[in-house]
Amino acid sequence: MNAFSPLEIRFSGSNWLPRLLYGITPVLGLLALTQLAADPARHVLILIIYTLVGIVVFWKLLLDDRADEVQGLNWDVEHQMMSVLTASAEWVPVDKLYRRLSVPGYFQLLVLQRRDRALPSWVWITPDRLRKTEARRLHVAIRWAAPIAQNPATGN
Repeated sequence: MNAFSPLEIRFSGSNWLPRLLYGITPVLGLLALTQLAADPARHVLILIIYTLVGIVVFWKLLLDDRADEVQGLNWDVEHQMMSVLTASAEWVPVDKLYRRLSVPGYFQLLVLQRRDRALPSWVWITPDRLRKTEARRLHVAIRWAAPIAQNPATGN
C-alpha cells in the first residue's frame, strides 16, 4: 500500500505573488536611496542608474522568461521523482528540491533544480491557483515527503 499517491497538479490563474514582490522591491530600494546622504549630482546619478538596472531586472525576471514559467507539477512522492510542466507544454524532470515551505491558506514555495536550467527555479503557489484538495495534498507532500532521489546516471 502506498503512503502517497502521485500528485499531478495544473496551476490555474496567474502567478501574482512573485510579480508583487518584484514590483515592491525596487520601490523600497528607491525610497531607501532617497535617504542617502550624498551631494545632489551624485544622488540623481545613483537614482537614475538604480532605476535603469531595476527596469532591466524587472523585464528579464517577469516578462522575458514567460516560456519557463511553471504551469503544473507532477510529484511521485513514493518513488521520489518530480517533474514540472512549463508554459511551452513540456514536462521537465526535477533533479533536486532545495527548499520547500507551505503556509496553508497563504502560499507554498518550492525551490527546485530543473534539468533544463542552470539556476534553481522558485515556484510560488498561491491558494487561488489550486483547488482545496490539491492544496491540502501538496501541503502534506511538502511537509512529509522524502527528498527527491538523484538521477542514477548523474548521482554518486
